[in-house]
Amino acid sequence: GEFTATIEGVDTKTSMDGLKVLWSYYDQVSVFAGKTINERFVIADDSAGKVSAEFYKASSSGATGSAIPANVAFYPYSSDVELDWTSGEATIYATLPATQTYAAGSFGRGAFPMTAVTASTDDRDFAFRNVCGVLKLQFTGAQKVKSIEFCGNYGEVISGDAVITSSYAGTP
Repeated sequence: GEFTATIEGVDTKTSMDGLKVLWSYYDQVSVFAGKTINERFVIADDSAGKVSAEFYKASSSGATGSAIPANVAFYPYSSDVELDWTSGEATIYATLPATQTYAAGSFGRGAFPMTAVTASTDDRDFAFRNVCGVLKLQFTGAQKVKSIEFCGNYGEVISGDAVITSSYAGTP
């Protein structure tokens, strides 16, 4: 019932210590443990503030689902996340948030969607990779910013329903 989660790359996830990206208290992931059923896993208290963290199962739907030959995870957890498996690839259906909340010196909770796929169902180590790019804004001066709106140049969709494909050691 436990998994280890590591964040691949430098510019990912929920909080930073210099260039190290760290898991945070209350982080939760959707895990599809060898089946197409979404289960909620939460970070162990002693793993917060680390690059590699232990997660344990916090809930189960009790449904059986279809068997898959790997374990799949999606950050952040949402009960609405769904999974299909075809030809060695996970297809994840999730919603990318239209609003993100500012967090001083860090990333807003749930701001960086990530996926991970293991080599087999026996593999309990997730190597998470970012689903989206990152926009970093730095301000100087004494003015206060109440909100920022980010839009595509030509009406490109940047939030809402998303279909994400991911495979073992592959880029989402």
